[in-house]
Amino acid sequence: MAYPDPVIPRGPLTEDVPHIYPRRLPEPSRGELIRRGATIAKVVGTHFAPTALRQIRTIRQGALPGVQLARPLRKSFEDLGGTFMKFGQIIASSPGMFGDDVADEFRACLDTGLPVAYPDVRQRVEEDLGCALKDVFAEFEHQPIGTASIAVVHRARLHDGRVVAVKVLRPDIEHVVATDLDLMQPLMEILVRQTGDQLAASGCRSVRRWICATRPDRSPTSAACRVNST
Repeated sequence: MAYPDPVIPRGPLTEDVPHIYPRRLPEPSRGELIRRGATIAKVVGTHFAPTALRQIRTIRQGALPGVQLARPLRKSFEDLGGTFMKFGQIIASSPGMFGDDVADEFRACLDTGLPVAYPDVRQRVEEDLGCALKDVFAEFEHQPIGTASIAVVHRARLHDGRVVAVKVLRPDIEHVVATDLDLMQPLMEILVRQTGDQLAASGCRSVRRWICATRPDRSPTSAACRVNST
């Protein structure tokens, strides 16, 4: 289901043009980088241990084919979530670069996403809007109609009767993305050397696009939650 950009009400042009700005990522602390790095190492080690043992047993036959490495890598991305899932989606959408077998393995990343507890969704929306949920929405469905790696989408109805889709960033996702991008910098440099800057730039743009939003002055939208007419 597609969610178009917010419908801007008609009126004087100077009043209806929304302010568009990026959501700035926080600067990760050294402790956050260390903790996230340790988590990444543990998850990757867990999923790749059987593959590494298999490679050792068959070392004389050469390196394992890429498709056998794709499954533990995909499972690692799923467990790490957030930024890694977004890059998994890029792999799934790039069979010409990674091959059909590898891209097919990552197709599960296109639809994977756990729901966020409704109290957390409500708290984030109310904090961003600066008012109670009932002041903006006549109805707000508790169950999401869409879940993704960085945001969830809930259907709601405004007091004027319009049905809207409310996209809400996952709790603390900004810190996760900022930390992951810092840790991925060496990987991005390798990708630039091996494939040119196209893949690395595409990955960074894709992730950053998911943490940006618009805030029309006269509609209930903010940097962490976005309201789109359906």
